[in-house]
Amino acid sequence: MMPLHDNEKNYISFEYQEKNIDGKFLNLYLDNYPHFGWQLSTVERSTTRPGKVLLKIKRDRHIANKQELVRLQRKFESETNQIQRFEKEKTFLATMISILVGLLGSIFLAISVMILHNNSFLSTIIGILGIIAWILPYWIYRDIKNRKAIELSDKINRIYDLIDDTCQQAHSLSNI
Repeated sequence: MMPLHDNEKNYISFEYQEKNIDGKFLNLYLDNYPHFGWQLSTVERSTTRPGKVLLKIKRDRHIANKQELVRLQRKFESETNQIQRFEKEKTFLATMISILVGLLGSIFLAISVMILHNNSFLSTIIGILGIIAWILPYWIYRDIKNRKAIELSDKINRIYDLIDDTCQQAHSLSNI
């Protein structure tokens, strides 16, 4: 049996965290968490939330500059959340308008069927409008999403630059 004092030199106590993250951002987290002193334990698909990944990480409890690393990590996570919000914002408006146009098409088709016996010409015109309103959402969605992506790309790139600065600061602190 080894003496206790020899083991004390090699002893490291860890703190552990589990992060549920969007699968699209897995590489961003895997590349940058080591700058905050974290080591990867495991990566698992989330069983409760589709598209999410459970990231299990650990770090030395007695790491140097821990308070500053924690502050920078929170800043990193905040910036990453901003990017995720912008990514969702790209599709939100496009989705809502496309759904509304599709619903409008359904209403036109329902009205067309209701007035078919009374006025077949008007019924045909309203039916054609309904079918057009069913076809248009694809192009509406694509157009609005592309415009929003162009509009938000500069903001997203600026946030990636901020993330880079944050991780450089953390890296310099964790390598002291």
